[in-house]
Amino acid sequence: MRRLLTLGLAALFFIGCGRKEYTVNGTLTGVEEGRILLQQYLGQSKYRNIDSAEIKDGKFIIEGSVEYPHSVIIGVEGRRSKTSFWLENSEITFTADADSMFRAAVTGSASNDEYLAFNNDYIKPYREGSRELYSMLNDIKMTGSEEEIGKAQARADSAKNSETRAVTDYVKSHPSSFVGASMLKSVVYYLSWQELEEAYRALDPEVASTEDMVALKEKIEVLKTVDIGQKAPDFTMDDPDGVPVRLYDVLAGSKVLLLDFWASWCGPCRKENPFVVDTFSEFSSLGFTVLGVSLDKERESWIKAIDDDRLTWTHVSNVMYWDNPVAKMYGVSAIPTNYLIDHNGIILGKNLRGVALKEKVKEALEGK
Repeated sequence: MRRLLTLGLAALFFIGCGRKEYTVNGTLTGVEEGRILLQQYLGQSKYRNIDSAEIKDGKFIIEGSVEYPHSVIIGVEGRRSKTSFWLENSEITFTADADSMFRAAVTGSASNDEYLAFNNDYIKPYREGSRELYSMLNDIKMTGSEEEIGKAQARADSAKNSETRAVTDYVKSHPSSFVGASMLKSVVYYLSWQELEEAYRALDPEVASTEDMVALKEKIEVLKTVDIGQKAPDFTMDDPDGVPVRLYDVLAGSKVLLLDFWASWCGPCRKENPFVVDTFSEFSSLGFTVLGVSLDKERESWIKAIDDDRLTWTHVSNVMYWDNPVAKMYGVSAIPTNYLIDHNGIILGKNLRGVALKEKVKEALEGK
């Protein structure tokens, strides 16, 4: 009886271990020999290798285990073409051409099936709607009046809000979905910390404990400190000449300050700059100023963009891309991001664009 019990426990152990393993059976065209890489994307064009295997006669097998399903990047070492899929502990088949990996066929991963359904069916109409309206907004910004731009901005923002709500609704209705939780990262920019926290609290404990969701919880705590009505955190950073600039020293000489996070490489930032310039030109004599914080990684590009866009206010940067302590202090996850701050250091608004920025600045100045 004891022997049977021991054998039974051993069988259960091996069955359990089997359930915690993945096998990726790959077939590639366009390459006979080489090495396939599984990587985790870390952001900022950085990757971390998590597994690999030899390619022989256009085939490979990768075996291992993951604690929970998550997205991985796959590609042939030395080739530019890569794609992503959801890896989980199951029998997965992967078929692709080595030079067009984005067309890969993946079967055997329920999480990957869910991800494709989410993107191709559930969220697609919302994304296409907001994308079309923002494209129209960009066209109107070129020649339209302030009233026309304001109306187009409102329509585009409304569509984006619908898309964002669709994501959070999905997360709340699928609390055990690792795929759903991962989608929260795509809408952090558009949500208040209260909305983010509500979605986070809806998650099952296993999902909430993943690396991305732990990072999201930390982001929520940062966003609480820079919410509207809070006192803006002070900081000091060097200007283009290497001279230290303190936020509250700049604020001391003005009634209202726009803390503007941007970069020369950021297309949406450069498109928004003319509206910031226009607002600055109209209200700078009345006590409005701007402090630009750049997430550039090359000093020359930063200086050139300041000159080209005629940004005649104070600028600071450590020229270290996303490794910018001020951006982290203010919970910046995408740019352009801005904060409107009054003379007492109280945050009055966030992410104000175009006509909305001008109206809020005018309102704040008239209230003095």
